[in-house]
Formats: sequence, structure tokens, C-alpha cells
Amino acid sequence: MENRIDSLDVAKGICILFVVMGHILQYNCEGNGARIVFDFIYSFHMPAFMLLSGYVASLSRDRVMKEKAMAFIKKKFVSLVIPFLVWGLVVMPFIVRRDSFSCFSTIAKELALQPDTGAWFLISLFCIQVYFLLFCLFANTLKCKTQMNAETISLAVVFGVLLWGIRS
Repeated sequence: MENRIDSLDVAKGICILFVVMGHILQYNCEGNGARIVFDFIYSFHMPAFMLLSGYVASLSRDRVMKEKAMAFIKKKFVSLVIPFLVWGLVVMPFIVRRDSFSCFSTIAKELALQPDTGAWFLISLFCIQVYFLLFCLFANTLKCKTQMNAETISLAVVFGVLLWGIRS
């Protein structure tokens, strides 16, 4: 049984409430006051979720290292990518605003080309989790004396890949 930290659950619950409030303000309220509150909420609520996720991930680093890499990726795929795909298949016809799709492959193609179906954070979190796994494996392989060394090397690799991608 996993040990839960109540304060993290409370923080996540507060973030969820801010998301709901933000969406209510975004689609149902007008005026400058609503816009100020909306801008305030949207300035931190998703970064807060990602921060909390990163903190929980750092607490589970030893557990991640004990799991087999493919088992970890499969578990994250099932819990993050499958819900993203299912949600996308449900809402894609409304986003694309076509009367009907001729087949499943057309829906999948549209979802791949236009992944922002409102559940973008699931794919982002999946990528972050896979990167975290790779980082843990990388740091373990190098037998870094400190986590800071591993993070610095890992960050340099990520920036290198990004720069290479931009130039291509």
C-alpha cells in the first residue's frame, strides 16, 4: 500500500478547484473583474499541477528504479495516454465540426494532427514521466555522485536535442 501525503492531496484538490473556477469564469462570466481573477488562476494552476507531479515523482524515484522500464512505461501509457485517446475520440467530432467521420482512421489522424482536445496535459505528463524514467536510468548508469550532476547532464542533453530539432 502506498503512503500518501495528505497535504499533497489537499494541494491537488485546491488546484482542481482553481481549474473548475477558471473554466467557469472563462466561459460564463464577463467583465474586467472576472478577467483579472481568470488571469490570476491561469497564471499558476497548471504549473502547480506539474510541480506537484514532479515532487511526487521525486519521492518515488527509488520505486521507479526498482520497476522494469517497460512495465513503468506501460503503466503510464494505460493511465495517461489511453484516457487522452478515448477523450479525443469522444470530443474530436465536435472540435473538427464535421458532420461525420468516415472511419476510425480519420478520427485518429485528426487527433494526431490536432491533439489539443482539452486533455493535452495527459500527453504532457506522460512525456514528463518517460523523461523522468530515462533520467533515473541515465543517472543510475553514470553512477553520479550527486543528483545535481545527473540533472545538469540530463538538461544539457535535452537542450541539445531541442536545438537539433529546431535546426532540422
